[in-house]
Amino acid sequence: MRIFISYSHRDRTWFRRVRDYLKSVEGDNVDVWSDDDIKPSQRWFDEIQKAVASTDVAVLLVTNNYIISDFIDEHELTPFVEAAARDELDLVWIAIGSCLWELTPLEDFQSVNDPERPLEGMSKAERNRTLTDVARSVLELARARESRRPV
Repeated sequence: MRIFISYSHRDRTWFRRVRDYLKSVEGDNVDVWSDDDIKPSQRWFDEIQKAVASTDVAVLLVTNNYIISDFIDEHELTPFVEAAARDELDLVWIAIGSCLWELTPLEDFQSVNDPERPLEGMSKAERNRTLTDVARSVLELARARESRRPV
């Protein structure tokens, strides 16, 4: 099972926080992947494309930086939305910061948290509870998708 974290590099601090929570679900055939996993000498674009193509659960960290990124739109968000429409992956998006998410394909997908109360406006305790819920939801989706895989 591959879990792909999609984020804008401008939101690296948020990526690290989410990644820390998702690390707890790694193991037992669950791999959490991000562009941080690209090794020196690897072709970064090819590695991203391979990871996108092999993703079972896509976790999107949605901020204004995320939705205005042409690269993300073309090479991550659009392929993930299309794959989710074919039921080839589960798409999980987290409202990190206030933005016009409803003008994107994300309007058709339920977010993990209330987009009107993004993580950036929460207290530390609320953020921690929400990120714990995100990790639980992602693990449940990964397990459910694994159980539906043909043997």
